[in-house]
Amino acid sequence: MTPSKLVAKIKKGEVISGRDFSGKDLSKLELGGGIFEQVNFAGANMSGTIFTESIFNESDFSGADCSGAVLCETIFNRCKTDKVCFDNCILTDAKFAETQASEVSFQNSDCTDTVFYQCSLVDANFKSSTLFKAALIECETDGICLSKANCEQTVFLGADLTRTELKGARFIQSFLMNSDLSGKDLREIDFSRAMLKGADLSLANLTGANITQTNFMDATLRQTCFDNVQGQYAIFMNAMMEQASLQNARLIQSCFDGANLRLANLSNTQLECAIFNNALCRSSRFIGANLTYCDFSHADISDADMSRADVTRTKFHQTLQHQAIWTGVNKGTIVGTDPELAAAEQWSPTL
Repeated sequence: MTPSKLVAKIKKGEVISGRDFSGKDLSKLELGGGIFEQVNFAGANMSGTIFTESIFNESDFSGADCSGAVLCETIFNRCKTDKVCFDNCILTDAKFAETQASEVSFQNSDCTDTVFYQCSLVDANFKSSTLFKAALIECETDGICLSKANCEQTVFLGADLTRTELKGARFIQSFLMNSDLSGKDLREIDFSRAMLKGADLSLANLTGANITQTNFMDATLRQTCFDNVQGQYAIFMNAMMEQASLQNARLIQSCFDGANLRLANLSNTQLECAIFNNALCRSSRFIGANLTYCDFSHADISDADMSRADVTRTKFHQTLQHQAIWTGVNKGTIVGTDPELAAAEQWSPTL
């Protein structure tokens, strides 16, 4: 079938089924709205082709050149797109379902609102792409590149990003729940307002990152480095933060309720009005930290080093303080246990 006949059939609304266009030159054609069933496009040149609102079912694009193509609202269902070049494409609202996409390239492409569902994206390249409000759901993401990508409000549900290149990427308001970022170099990356609940960032380096209003609830943050982060209103509820480093950080009004901060280092950190209710802070270091108006109710700071910390109006209600170090601290400004509140907390109705 010649390219002109293909265009004519698409305009008539005919379904293209079982055809072989492998290695053909289909560049810059108007194929929008086409329906393709089990069509072979392997190695074809489709650069600059318009596929807006087209549907591809069980079709093979392996090694094809689709650079600069327009693929808005296009559907790829159970297709093969391994090693396809989608560089500089417009893929807004496109859908990839159960599609093989290993070593595919989306460099500099607009993938706004694009959905990848149960796709193999092993070693896929999204460098400098726009993934605004995109979603990668139940996908294989081993080795993908997100360098300099805009991942604002992007969903990476349960994604393994341990082998992902992330330098220069932005994750503002991204959804990374239960994702694996352990051991990653995340320095200076913007995670502001992102959801990282249940994520694993153990041994990761977030030095200088923006974690303002970021949610790390139930996250694994063992030996994670948060030095010099900007993290006002960050949430660390019930997070596992043993031996984490949060030195010289700005974590004003952040919440560490129920967090395990054993052996963590929060020296010289701004923590005004932070919440440490029920937190385990045994042997932690708060040397020189600003703890004004913090709440350590029912926390355990046994063996913690509070030297030179500012504890003005800091609340230590029912707090375990065995062998805590208070060198250079004005403990006269502390708010201690409230007897009436303690009695009320221990009260139980008479049966």
